Amino acid sequence: MVEAAHVHVKYDTHFTRAYHRIAARRGKKVAIVALARRLLRCCYAMLRDRRPFVNHAQAQ
Repeated sequence: MVEAAHVHVKYDTHFTRAYHRIAARRGKKVAIVALARRLLRCCYAMLRDRRPFVNHAQAQ
């Protein structure tokens, strides 16, 4: 998941913006693990609920 988080940081999404907020306070290593955890929680929720991903940040 950390490798996926590294790729994800290259794109401008709400996950990436969260990464930059955490990186400013805690450092890049902690931020990338936090982003990986956030992505994993999102993937788990999609599998658990059997629903597609909905990007609420772009829907607004």
